[in-house]
Amino acid sequence: FDRLAAQNSPDMARPTIQINARLEGATPEQLETEVARKIEDKIASLGLIDHVTTTITDGSVAINVSFQLGKNSEEALNEVRNAVDSVGGDLPKDMQTPGVSKVTIQGSAIITYAISSTRLNETELSWFADNDMTKALLAVPGVGEVNRIGGVDREVHVDLDTRLMSALNISAATVSSQLKSVQSDASGGRAEIGGRKQVIRTLGAVSSIEDLKGLAIPLPNGQLVRLDDIGIVADGFADRTSIAYLNGKPVTALEVKRSNGFSDTGVASEVRKTVRSFAAANPDIEIVEAYSTLGPIIENYTGSMHMLYEGAILAVVVVWFFLGSWRATLLSAVALPLSVIPTFLVMYFAGFSLNTVTLLSLSLVVGILVDDAIVEIEIGRASCRERV
Repeated sequence: FDRLAAQNSPDMARPTIQINARLEGATPEQLETEVARKIEDKIASLGLIDHVTTTITDGSVAINVSFQLGKNSEEALNEVRNAVDSVGGDLPKDMQTPGVSKVTIQGSAIITYAISSTRLNETELSWFADNDMTKALLAVPGVGEVNRIGGVDREVHVDLDTRLMSALNISAATVSSQLKSVQSDASGGRAEIGGRKQVIRTLGAVSSIEDLKGLAIPLPNGQLVRLDDIGIVADGFADRTSIAYLNGKPVTALEVKRSNGFSDTGVASEVRKTVRSFAAANPDIEIVEAYSTLGPIIENYTGSMHMLYEGAILAVVVVWFFLGSWRATLLSAVALPLSVIPTFLVMYFAGFSLNTVTLLSLSLVVGILVDDAIVEIEIGRASCRERV
């Protein structure tokens, strides 16, 4: 019983496959006709599909394919992946290969933390949340996803001078392709130097804003021009897509979601231990638990267990009051633990958890169990009278 997981509701085994496709600079209208509809038409022929939900934003397409409960999740994943691969030739050439993955994470967060600091600015605090705290939380067993709310993302802005570019006969596409080509490191194979083999790498990625400003952009006449000569290069941050407040003050928040197969209480307990250790190692960062779904879950669990105990005790009292026999009362009382304890054992090996459904079932079965025990006792009494 102590090893059974406690959560609000049982995990639904509905197979859901997620498809993510990205095409930088594309509008939602373009993505709908050139990407989303082609993928939807291909996966529509798959069997046991419940519904398909598509979300299109600037530059990205997210498609969720939900199958009926009888569908095997691995089989559904392979079918969707094959369908997406078969339509790959009809998708735009500049688009990245769509990602296909199985959804194994609960949709709602079980706990949310708000972090703030008087030493770090907003950009540094956002990087701290993404790089340090997120890694620490993802190391906790059962944590499936950690999302940041609020804060900013670092972004380098390149504002081109259109008049100067027109005079030099150079386009923004040329600048963009040059930036993409140099922002990568490539493997150069191996070389033998002094009798020893060494790995050769071509380092092309810039390491600072100053290096990016001095990037050479080729002109149609064969000459080169620096990037900062045709525009302004500045280190900034991307447009805000979310914002978080705690008691009226802006903060950076992290919401934690659990993976299927783990309990809400168990994951939250381990997360809290990790956060306490992490906060002790970073005293200049204030970490506050802003929201948690564990309160109602623990209250429902505690209330259901109290009702189960009270129901069992009252059942024994009622049996003794109406039958007036200590032997019959003892038999009814012994029937309860001898039936419930093996039930917990079966639930543990079957992978069930203590949730609203199972606790309600136990409460109902306790009453039926007492009724059956009384019936058996009365039948036994009647048989004895007939024999006499």
